[in-house]
Amino acid sequence: MISAELVRTLHGVPHGAVRGRQGVQWGFAVASAPAALDVHDLDTGERLRSFPRPVPLGPGDRPQEAIAPDLSYAVLIDAEAVHAVEPGGRVRWSVPVGRSHGDIAGCAAAHATADGAVVWAQIGEAGDAPADERGERPDRTVAISAADGRLLAEAAYHGNQSPVLLPHPDGVHMLFDQEEWCGALRIGPDRAAEVTDLSGSIMLHIAAPSPDGSLLMSVEAGWTLERRSLPDLRQLALMDDDALGGGALAAPPGFLDADRVLATVDELDRAAAGGAEAPVQHLLLNAGDLSRIGSIAYPAGTPGGPAMWTRPLGDGTWLTSAEDGDLPVRRWRLAPR
Repeated sequence: MISAELVRTLHGVPHGAVRGRQGVQWGFAVASAPAALDVHDLDTGERLRSFPRPVPLGPGDRPQEAIAPDLSYAVLIDAEAVHAVEPGGRVRWSVPVGRSHGDIAGCAAAHATADGAVVWAQIGEAGDAPADERGERPDRTVAISAADGRLLAEAAYHGNQSPVLLPHPDGVHMLFDQEEWCGALRIGPDRAAEVTDLSGSIMLHIAAPSPDGSLLMSVEAGWTLERRSLPDLRQLALMDDDALGGGALAAPPGFLDADRVLATVDELDRAAAGGAEAPVQHLLLNAGDLSRIGSIAYPAGTPGGPAMWTRPLGDGTWLTSAEDGDLPVRRWRLAPR
């Protein structure tokens, strides 16, 4: 039996830090609020910084925003621009965003690099690019100097729906994943951003980069996991068909540590659940070959049971967010055996 042990209840950490794919950055919880972007400590739950917005978010706006690793600035996105904002509210620079496919919530994302020197941002349509037969222009992705807002590189391509950005451990590539495809970006010569398509022929999506530089990837339907190399997409491991026990991935899995992957699985056997909502199970997998280690049992009486949302932190601990938003975020580790 694999048992979970409660590390801490984090009353101050918003649930969005667990549920959003960019909700944890550089060891901090990041949560977008209408008037500010808040940063919370994952050891105490306390709010460490609050970066005020130049323009408040509108109803339904949920851009994927970013912080510098040293918290010296945040990257805030509204319907007009991407802004680098310092803790006191000073706007370091702003870059206009283009028309988006729908609203800014689904079409804008930003992330800083590990050294904090560069901000990558996917910011809507490139207004000066030719339109296709539907009148749509390709979307614009830019690399920006965090110090002064200079444009370092840019690329234009179609399909910028619900983007997220994930820094690669090599410090060179910025990974992106969105509804229609995924890829890797890097700064090339002559201000061109080099784009590598990582979707393959089976609509792969990036779940998480491995500490060793390979990519944990899922097939679009969520039935299986693979580990592939970057940039050639060579398959390094494939999860067995029965590893999920007949269920499907409920959310992108992640690395509990360098050796283990934590996955949340939606069970499909509703009859066994008495017709109720299918139960959720948290599974441990070997990172090397993606074989199943076993399911995680939580202490009896844990409110919310195995939570729908998990966020592995890479240090052997993970966060959970229950379906009931009134329950707090919790941080767990594996109990000694």
